[in-house]
Amino acid sequence: MSTPSVWVQLYYDGKGEEGYPIKIRPIPEDVADLAKEVKVERPNALSHCDAADLSVYSPGTKPPFSQDNAVDPGDDVPPSTTSKNPLIVVAPQPQRDDHTDAFARIEKKLDDLASVDVPMSEATSHFASSLLEDLKVKITVLPPNTDPGEGQVQTYSWGDNEHEIDGQPGCKQILEKEILPLSVNDQEYALYDARSQSLRLQAGKRKSNGFSDLAVGPRISMDFAETTAKDIMLSYTDALVELKRAKSNLKLGQLLLQLVSLSEVSENRQGVLVLGTDCATKWRLLHFSDYNRIMVQPYKHGKKCIADFKTLMENCTMRKEANVPPEKLAIIHEDTGVENDIKMGEFGMEETSKDKAIARETKLRKLASALEYCYGETLEVPAWAKASESCRSYFV
Repeated sequence: MSTPSVWVQLYYDGKGEEGYPIKIRPIPEDVADLAKEVKVERPNALSHCDAADLSVYSPGTKPPFSQDNAVDPGDDVPPSTTSKNPLIVVAPQPQRDDHTDAFARIEKKLDDLASVDVPMSEATSHFASSLLEDLKVKITVLPPNTDPGEGQVQTYSWGDNEHEIDGQPGCKQILEKEILPLSVNDQEYALYDARSQSLRLQAGKRKSNGFSDLAVGPRISMDFAETTAKDIMLSYTDALVELKRAKSNLKLGQLLLQLVSLSEVSENRQGVLVLGTDCATKWRLLHFSDYNRIMVQPYKHGKKCIADFKTLMENCTMRKEANVPPEKLAIIHEDTGVENDIKMGEFGMEETSKDKAIARETKLRKLASALEYCYGETLEVPAWAKASESCRSYFV
């Protein structure tokens, strides 16, 4: 003879049936014990409430459920139930986790935590090379050019505490005297202040923004852009000049990123070039020798550097037409799946402590931003956690 049983159907108050009817055997002594057995049988569905929070109703009771119609906990369990005509057990709705949506928003905001955003002015050679590797761009650093050139270039005397912004007018005058007149494709060229022109570059999880000091381009187009259309000035720019004061070193990472970012917006594409100098003892040219190959040429003498700069400028259109990818390569950003042949070991560029410190600070800033977005609280990265404080070699 089989043991008597009872069928029950679980409901969430205000929501309807939750799962299929379940059978409880043997029949509990009273309704209160039945509620305990239902709690045991459906531990996940009822994890948010106790057995005492459950209300039991006779078979056939339809929602909405009223406490007035519930079976008293001390009563016997109503008989004659089947899977098609079960007792009704109503549980309170699970409380909505107030943090669930917040966590989801934070997770979405932190999705790019793996990305590293480094200003061009702070970009190390390692960071720039890694970003360019994602773009399939290779780098060749040539031996220093020691040719003195013809004559002596005028130099700028930097004050002890003079910043690049203070020395820009004087350096601009020197460069104008050395470079101009310059004619390219029968167009007269000139130098312009480029400090308001934003440069941007991104590849994979690495991105960088920055500015340069001077822009070189055709006078008619650049005059128009400077007066009425500053947003398209870089489209007309064929070269950038990055100035450094006497006490500061030229930064290969910064110059590389400037060149590639300019090539993406300039009409001359891979025909553009970048000059890095302090108008005294530091001279360096960067340009594309192929659609995905950058040549970095340091100079000992400014006169030779200026002469090569002018030659490259005069041939910028020809180099643009020559430095195009093969037809099978749509764009240089395309990931062909072939291992890139630029290796950090070739340049001895292991990841530095500064790279790691900047990456840590970037993650902390993104976390602060995500928390502010979700909770409205403004958070600041503490001073001791900033890269400039946590890395002793940050300013080296």
